Amino acid sequence: MESNEPMHVPKILLLRRGVRIKNKDGTGDEQMADTSKQSKFDEAASHLKSLTNGAIRLSLIVRFAVVAWRVAWSQFSLDLSKFDFSDLLAMILALFAVGMSVAFYFKSTDSSNQFYDNIYNFTQKTRDIRTY
Repeated sequence: MESNEPMHVPKILLLRRGVRIKNKDGTGDEQMADTSKQSKFDEAASHLKSLTNGAIRLSLIVRFAVVAWRVAWSQFSLDLSKFDFSDLLAMILALFAVGMSVAFYFKSTDSSNQFYDNIYNFTQKTRDIRTY
């Protein structure tokens, strides 16, 4: 099996999947992992992971159902007679703060992605320069 994977996939991941990696001179890398044989530990770990995921999903569904039941059958009243201008101002300020934090989160994610893209491009260009 020859590598059709992109160049940015680490070599160890390709070897673990059983992909034969071609060197620049055309020879294949002799290290090749056998993915058809999984150890008992790997099988147990994957089984435990699937059970854990199922338990988490079930607990979330049960919690959501309990909260929905309690909200649906609770008796509550909303009294806005004591809601004055300072309360309104505090509510607007709180919503503005939440909006700002969301904006900073997304901007920092974009900046982080750009940084890692620049680092990746730099290492690729450095590697290409070193090979010549």
